[in-house]
Amino acid sequence: RGLSGAVGGGGGKGHVLVTAEGKALSVEDAIAECVKEILPKVEGFKTVATVLIVSSLPDHDPGSGRFDSIKELIPPLLRTNILATVGGPFREPSAKKRAGGGFMQSGNAPWASIHCLGLEAEDAVEVFVAPGTSLPELRNYRKLLAGAHGDPTFLLLGQAPGGSGLGKRQAELIRRLEGIFPSGAKVGGVVRSEGMLAGEAEATKGAVGLVLDGCVGSEVAQQFVEGVIRAVRFEKIVADPRTTARLFIPSTPT
Repeated sequence: RGLSGAVGGGGGKGHVLVTAEGKALSVEDAIAECVKEILPKVEGFKTVATVLIVSSLPDHDPGSGRFDSIKELIPPLLRTNILATVGGPFREPSAKKRAGGGFMQSGNAPWASIHCLGLEAEDAVEVFVAPGTSLPELRNYRKLLAGAHGDPTFLLLGQAPGGSGLGKRQAELIRRLEGIFPSGAKVGGVVRSEGMLAGEAEATKGAVGLVLDGCVGSEVAQQFVEGVIRAVRFEKIVADPRTTARLFIPSTPT
């Protein structure tokens, strides 16, 4: 099994960025390894935004939610503002060369990645489900529209519908958000997924996402979004023109 972690404090005080990635004999073990690495580094922060991607879902009882077994593995601090999606199998970044020539693939294994932003500010994050291209139902619309803390940042995860329509739903949702939050950053990504989670709500279509209040600061929000883009392995990235100019967003994922 392998695990890597990173902590960043740039872009202002009162926050920490932590990423852990690993594979193990089971997805439960892979998640546990990531949590063990991340939890001590975000304990003590008032708000934590979490993005989790796993290669598969653990077995679950018929009739229960698809993500119930995963929720039990994530401590409450990391679960309050969580986005989760099921993606493809993890592959080692480099293959080993055989003694007789050619390259030996390392194979696939259950895999998990967790990306966290810990904040000293309270109520700085809200997760949501946006069915279809409808605007999300946010608790904090009034506060966000008032803009007392600056412009918000939206991060969206959507499932790949396949074909030429890849990313169209996310682009339409971003266009609608542009109408009411013209100055806020908006980034959406499409993933090959079997299901998505936003807090306690599960979704099989549309998009899930989170919004960071302007109190987080644009540089910190940028670091978080860029880290998630790298960790989640998007099939396609979409963003409003203003955000594209401000963030490093490749035209195709790397």
